[in-house]
Amino acid sequence: MTRQIDWDDLRIFLAVSRGQNITSVARKLKVDQSTVSRRVAHLESDLGVRLLERTRERLVLTEFGKKLVVHAESMERGALALAELASGELGEDAPPLVRIATYEGISSFYLAECLAGFQEHAAVRLEIVLQLKPVNVSVRDADLFLSFYEPEGRGLDKLQAGTITMRLYASKAYLDKHGVPGSRDDLARHKFISFIPEMLGLPSARFLDEAIAKRVEVMNSTSMASQMAAAAGGMGIVMVPAFAARREPRLLPVLAREIEVKREVWLSAHEDLRYTPRVKALMAFLHKRLMADQDIMNDDPRIDNAPS
Repeated sequence: MTRQIDWDDLRIFLAVSRGQNITSVARKLKVDQSTVSRRVAHLESDLGVRLLERTRERLVLTEFGKKLVVHAESMERGALALAELASGELGEDAPPLVRIATYEGISSFYLAECLAGFQEHAAVRLEIVLQLKPVNVSVRDADLFLSFYEPEGRGLDKLQAGTITMRLYASKAYLDKHGVPGSRDDLARHKFISFIPEMLGLPSARFLDEAIAKRVEVMNSTSMASQMAAAAGGMGIVMVPAFAARREPRLLPVLAREIEVKREVWLSAHEDLRYTPRVKALMAFLHKRLMADQDIMNDDPRIDNAPS
């Protein structure tokens, strides 16, 4: 006998399989935790098999649960494709939405401005979601992810889009007061500004750790813009990408020839969305711009005139 499965039960199970934490899933779906638990239990009852096992730390999928996830994701992709097809056929008044996930620094100092050129020629509505943690386009956190590392996940279509370079910067006021570092060893007596370590879920964003392991930090912030403002005000030395440093004339390169950190830039989308007109067009636009702007991403014309 064919078992009847409630799609709402399956949808909630899928969310739990991705989050593996009932509290966070309930918050994301805007339902009670008891509703999440009841829906999963109902699905297990309908199927007559356990889907999840609880450990001290989290929920773990059973072997059957892992198999069910694959089929549930296929159903979800079909539902999303039908919804997109229907919106086009029905000629909905609102333009199609493209949600881009990326980081505050590149959004504020590069992406938001260059997207104006895309929006002029494409009938889409754009959303930018700023993150300090990994984004999973496989589970629809966003339609498109611009990252400084190669993302992993099932069903991803990825495109490498050049590199970015991070360097040290400080204000003239700071350097006049504390001296211009002449070597990496000199940095031990200087003050630094960086991200809040425990709130930084992205290893790729720990570029200052890669450059200078031991340092004295006088300010931390989740915002690169705030870090740059503090450095421009004379608080300390900051490490930022070339595209951001170009926007702040008060920041001067420090040991630019000796210390730099590079990252690859990646664009990624789920394979089911990758070739929809809205995502395909935006991905092509951003790839072209990023490759054309490699000098902005990596070079700083002030390096040759840096204080010494």
